[in-house]
This record gives sequence, structure tokens and C-alpha cells, in this order.
Amino acid sequence: MKAADESAQISPLDRRLESNTTEQNDLSALVTLIASLKSSTSTLASEITYLDRSSSVTGDSASVNVKSGTDVQKFDIDVSTLAQRDIHESKTFTTVNDTFTNVDDTLNFNIDGEDYTIDIKATTTISELKDKIFDATDGKVTASILNVGGAEPYKLIIKSTDTGLENKLTITSTGGGTAAADLAFTNDYQAQDASFTYDGISISRSSNSIDDLVNGV
Repeated sequence: MKAADESAQISPLDRRLESNTTEQNDLSALVTLIASLKSSTSTLASEITYLDRSSSVTGDSASVNVKSGTDVQKFDIDVSTLAQRDIHESKTFTTVNDTFTNVDDTLNFNIDGEDYTIDIKATTTISELKDKIFDATDGKVTASILNVGGAEPYKLIIKSTDTGLENKLTITSTGGGTAAADLAFTNDYQAQDASFTYDGISISRSSNSIDDLVNGV
């Protein structure tokens, strides 16, 4: 009788409990799959997925970076010259505290159509001149002292801060003395623009970093 009662009353309950457990497990798995599907569809729905861009370059003339959303395209670049700064190199000196002229004078720095002047004393050293140049030219010209070795190892190196032909630098004496001549500058590197062709079209720019040629590139 006990067995008959268990079969009639307990066993159906056990089967229903097993069925409920299976349904709960299936529902949990279904919820997980739906969440995964939602995450994937959300990614596909984002326009960023389709706007992302990368670049591929053959050769070493240039490197290319592109912004999201840039039109997909192919182009050829052939670089002829790189933009460079104007660099003036003085004669050599024994120490950084050497003077370079015998009379008071004025040095004039002409760059980008502007004149900048520095008053020079007969006692001005190349180190003192180096320190004055940046401030006197509003940062358009920089100076450093280079040790090239030898009995007279020190040279004053003066450079335009920016590249490009518009930054051509001219140094002259305008105070009646010979300070510029006494420094005996040689113009080892003359300012020039970058020149290249873009799909056969000749282009020039004052910088080697160019972001105004192709939109987003």
C-alpha cells in the first residue's frame, strides 16, 4: 500500500520537480544566449564598427595615419625633398666663454619677413649670445654650442625653429661693427619646403607632417 501511494502521489511530484529544474536550466541558458546575441547586435549597430579605418603603406617615403570615417581610397606619393630648417654654423672657439668681436655692434636676425636685433658688446661671449637668441627672436630662432673636438672644439649653431622656406634665416651686422663676419657663419643647411607628388600632382609644404592634403589623412 505504501508503494502504491508513493507511485500514485510522490512519483508525479518528483517528475514535476525534475521537469521544473530542467526548464529553469534551459531558461537560464536561453537568457545567457539572448544576452550574448544582444551584445553582438549592439556592436554591429554602432556606426564606429563601420567608420574605423587603418592604413597600409608600401615603401618608406611616408607614413600615413587616418581618422575614423575617412573615405576608403588609394593614392601614390613620391617624395623629392624633405622640409628642413635653416642652420648656421660659426667658426670654432677654444672655450664657451670666448668673445668673438672687438667692438660693440648689433646683430640682426631676419626670418619670415621680421627683423630681430641683439645688442652686442665687445665683451659678449658665444655662450651669452646663445642665451640671448631665443628670447630676442620670440622663439623663432634657437642656438646651441656644439663640441666638435680638436684644439678649438666649440661652435655656435643657430637654427630656425621651424622648417620651410619661409623660415630662411639671414644674420647681419647692423651696428657699424663686424660681429656677423667675425662669427664667420657658414649656412650648411638652407631652409626648404617639402616637395612631393600626390598621384602625379606636384605639392609643396613647409612641414614634413601634413594634414591638409586629404581630408582625414
